[in-house]
Amino acid sequence: NKTASRYRIQGLPASIFLSETGETIGELPGYIPEEQFIPILRYVGTGSYATMSYTEFLQGPQRERGAKPK
Repeated sequence: NKTASRYRIQGLPASIFLSETGETIGELPGYIPEEQFIPILRYVGTGSYATMSYTEFLQGPQRERGAKPK
C-alpha cells in the first residue's frame, strides 16, 4: 500500500496526524481507547500541538470544555 509505505506504517492499527500542508504532526501506533483518543484529537484539532506539550494541554483550561483526563 502506497500510504503505508509513505508513512512507514509497520502495523495496524496506526494513527497519523497531518497538518493542512501534509506535514506529519505525530504518529501513534496501536489501539488507543476512546477515553485517551478524544483528548489527543482535541490537542491536534485545536492546533495546541504547535504551542504546548500534550501534558500541558491536559492540565490546561481545555479540560473544562470536555476533554477527558488521561
